[in-house]
Amino acid sequence: MRRPSCIVPTQDWPVIVFRDVTEKRRYEEEQQKAEKLESLGGRSHRRALPHDFNNLLTAILGNLSARACYPRLGDEIAERLNAAKKASNRAEDSRSNC
Repeated sequence: MRRPSCIVPTQDWPVIVFRDVTEKRRYEEEQQKAEKLESLGGRSHRRALPHDFNNLLTAILGNLSARACYPRLGDEIAERLNAAKKASNRAEDSRSNC
């Protein structure tokens, strides 16, 4: 798209100078689209992180609870699994307090 950028008067005839602003407009439009997508992505990312954390925590707690199906685990393994379950429960409690 062309539009007059300036009119330069001369002695005999005026000279009109045109400048093509097509590329500039395309660049500005692309910049606006990128900024809009970036802002949308940032908001969805902030919502997705707690959701992903919940999913991981649920999987961990589910697997730790499944240990009840194996009562003949060694004492050391049972203690470690209990400690992991307590830590996961604390993480779940701290998540709900946020």
